[in-house]
Amino acid sequence: MELFAGPLDGSYLDVLPLTLTEITGGVALDSGERCTHPGGLSVYRWSPAHPGRMCWEGDIAP
Repeated sequence: MELFAGPLDGSYLDVLPLTLTEITGGVALDSGERCTHPGGLSVYRWSPAHPGRMCWEGDIAP
């Protein structure tokens, strides 16, 4: 599934190992140096407004 906006914009995430709860509830992904917070994670969540994409929700500090 394509990641939309944020530090991982345009990247793809294999969602086969994820549960439906993880896809709809959001996943925190390591975005390396591109995260707002060094060592933090970027949160992406599926959005019905953007079929086939997980939209960036924001970054979280470590």
